[in-house]
Amino acid sequence: MKKLSINNPSFQELLEDFTKYVEQIGYSESACKKFPRNVQEFLYNQEQQSITGIKQVTLQQIEKHQCYLEERANQRGGALSSATIEQHLYALKVFFTWLEQTQK
Repeated sequence: MKKLSINNPSFQELLEDFTKYVEQIGYSESACKKFPRNVQEFLYNQEQQSITGIKQVTLQQIEKHQCYLEERANQRGGALSSATIEQHLYALKVFFTWLEQTQK
């Protein structure tokens, strides 16, 4: 899911700022690549549902995203593993914690 393009300028800015944040606080190189990709996929899906601002995201949207991940195929055609889904959800937890801390 690397090629998902986000068109919303505010989502683009949040993703750029979050990517810098993850790098600055010292997450592993792997996490610094995966967390932003996971958040990008989430933001892309929000755009597809006509969500235009991060403050419009509710717990229901996050739960819908979890259901989407549980049904989404991986790059080899199989289902995502539970570990991968947990990784996506952890990235969202870090993202939303960062949003709360920075009041974005």
